Amino acid sequence: MQTKRKADTLVIKDGHIICPNCGRSTQYRVRPDTHGKNWPIWCKHCRKESIVNIEEPEPESRETSA
Repeated sequence: MQTKRKADTLVIKDGHIICPNCGRSTQYRVRPDTHGKNWPIWCKHCRKESIVNIEEPEPESRETSA
């Protein structure tokens, strides 16, 4: 039986996804326009698989006050 884990914030450092289990850099690189849902990543350091969701960043507001 699988248990559902609390959703964590995805951390990206220098373009690499940081493993949510051990906190070390994985082999996967992402660009600012990358997005994906239920993407399995494998960490070679802790030897665990994690499911991550990568969403596009919200566009910046360019409102000006008059």
